[in-house]
Amino acid sequence: MGEARMREFEFQSSGVALHGVEGPASGPPLLLLHGLFDRWQTLEPVVDEFRRRWRVTSLDMRGHGRSGRAKGKYLPEHYFRDTAEYLCARFDQPAANFGHSAGRLAARRCAAEYPDRVRAVINGDLFCSSKRLAALIRHPQSVAFYREAKTLASQPIERILSSELANSIPEAGRTTWAEALNQLDPETMSYHARGAGDAYVESVDVGGILTRIG
Repeated sequence: MGEARMREFEFQSSGVALHGVEGPASGPPLLLLHGLFDRWQTLEPVVDEFRRRWRVTSLDMRGHGRSGRAKGKYLPEHYFRDTAEYLCARFDQPAANFGHSAGRLAARRCAAEYPDRVRAVINGDLFCSSKRLAALIRHPQSVAFYREAKTLASQPIERILSSELANSIPEAGRTTWAEALNQLDPETMSYHARGAGDAYVESVDVGGILTRIG
């Protein structure tokens, strides 16, 4: 599937301009939300199948891809607010939300806070509690990885691919990773590069959200 087959648009949330793409109105709305340090194209392999029966939409999160940047405002709370504003303004019926990583957190919280706007939530990865997520961010190997990745964010793709860090990425996904990093605001990695896991998940109540959405 080529990007040209998806209609591009810009949505102005209260915090930043979000870039997105949308397919034809083949059915009810399905919103695809990528994970941290990615962009909408990461989910492109599943779009062809979904777009046959769904009105597929995908967003670049703030600071990612071609969406606007918002210095100092890259917490789960901010990603959730952007997503909720889009859901409430864009669709005239409840949407199914697919989310990976930070996209999963936003999708779940939208279902908890706006149950009349979300018909289903599809998890793109395994369950991770707030405590576990904070521990993963604090892990020394994670801190070292993101500290180096932060120096490469927004750099030319050639430089990213020639870095030592690129050698740690599986070859099959290395170019995709580099392209996403090339369009990434380095500030999105600030908490991860400092190992500030507790501060990053402070507003994330995974257990409470799951209870509310059943």
